[in-house]
Amino acid sequence: MRAGKWARAIACGLFFLFFALSRAAALELEDRELKGLRALALDWALTGQTGADMQEQERLRERPVSFVLWGQQDGALAENRELNRNAGCGLITLRGNSKLLLDSAAPLGDGDLDGCLLDTDTAMELFGVPEPVGSKVTINGRLMTVRGCFRAGRPLAAVWAGTGEGGLDRLTLRTPEGEHPRLAAQDFAARNGLSGTWSQPRDLAALARGISLLPAALLLLGALARCIGAAFAQPVGRVRFWLYAALAGGLWFSLLWLTEFSFQLPEEMIPNRWSDFDFWGRLFAEKREELVQAMSAAKTVPELELILPLLRAAAFGLTAALLAPLLPRPSGPRDLWLWCAAGAVMAFAASLLISPALAHDRALWLTLPVAFLGRALSHLPASRNHNIFSSSRSLEMR
Repeated sequence: MRAGKWARAIACGLFFLFFALSRAAALELEDRELKGLRALALDWALTGQTGADMQEQERLRERPVSFVLWGQQDGALAENRELNRNAGCGLITLRGNSKLLLDSAAPLGDGDLDGCLLDTDTAMELFGVPEPVGSKVTINGRLMTVRGCFRAGRPLAAVWAGTGEGGLDRLTLRTPEGEHPRLAAQDFAARNGLSGTWSQPRDLAALARGISLLPAALLLLGALARCIGAAFAQPVGRVRFWLYAALAGGLWFSLLWLTEFSFQLPEEMIPNRWSDFDFWGRLFAEKREELVQAMSAAKTVPELELILPLLRAAAFGLTAALLAPLLPRPSGPRDLWLWCAAGAVMAFAASLLISPALAHDRALWLTLPVAFLGRALSHLPASRNHNIFSSSRSLEMR
């Protein structure tokens, strides 16, 4: 019996570890400004001159679209000749709003051919500090000034593309507020003569979020099912029936609150006219094609920065979901308080050791206590000594 309790305790610890890792990966994507972003993998590479023409055309529009045209080359050499340090890195050449691509506090200014951005790891290797803004660095023999730094999973530098430079085979844009995201992006591509495969970075964040919340949903749905079963095991209309029905309702609303579920569809998932019955089929096929393309095509560093957190969220979230049926079932108030306290301690440790963002994640902090409470109360009718139902018995006898 004791061995079984220890096995469930270990399963609870592993569940929480994988759940926390999955939530941390999902929150990493949620923290990025992905709303309204769409990415296009071009069928052919463009030049900096083409990017300049597109910028000029957008400036003349009443509601210009913010975009960045870019491409990545591998095998670049960054050097700090004063300290005799060098580092190999990928090189992004871009034209447009660099903030749409790289989260740097100081983006590259329009036409800044003498400035560059470095990832913090490369900056540390070259200068010994994570943000050497204003320092000089030589990239592929070209002396440049560091304008800002950003975080990336791999060594990377970014420079402004000259008008004669080519290799720009990616486009990232943010559609204006109030416009249909998909239609606005397609209109931008049409008026600039662009073609390729579209993707929506926010879809990856939504998928990561959904998978990371799957373990919480399974736990709460399991507790909800037990409470519904306990309610209908009682005579309909009796006090115990209404107590369990109220508990089931509370668990249902807790599930919606903890997972932040919304019944409102995104704008681009609503057809222009409800008589378009083929809209959902086309949308599903389009999203599936985008996901397959995003996972199977050759990846640049900015694209990997979106896909790797999704893969981590999926791997850890699905593992936690498999462990959910093995969690302890509190047999009384003492066990209930013990496991709730253990959940709080584990949530506090996760926020310190895994990611500070977890300190504000209510799903991580409250899923176990709410699920354990539902499980414990759903088993109370089997025991005739619990005070919680003593008053209900007296009311029924009267």
